Amino acid sequence: MIVREALMEPLRKCQSARQYVANTEGKYSPCVEYPNCPYCPIKLSDTPDHLAAAPCAHCHAVRMTLYEVPTDRLLVPVVEFADFQRALRRGHSSVAAAELQRFVSWTEEFGQDG
Repeated sequence: MIVREALMEPLRKCQSARQYVANTEGKYSPCVEYPNCPYCPIKLSDTPDHLAAAPCAHCHAVRMTLYEVPTDRLLVPVVEFADFQRALRRGHSSVAAAELQRFVSWTEEFGQDG
């Protein structure tokens, strides 16, 4: 269960990203922070779309969502150790504490081999 959750973290990063940065091959990876740098143009209600969609002059991040990134140009992040840590924090036990105690009591009474 934890591994499955950790494997979903890169997708969650892509879904929640508001900016993407292109690498030298033109593949886009999601920016974890928003804005990506202090100079990024932020989309305000009165900002024209063409200005908000322009890449940042400093970090080159482009404001777009996952659904605006061309499918063949998406660079999905690699699963990291931090993804497993997030999955562990979000996960919950599949067995109740009372049920675990029942197994502990049985083992104490009958031993490991029964």
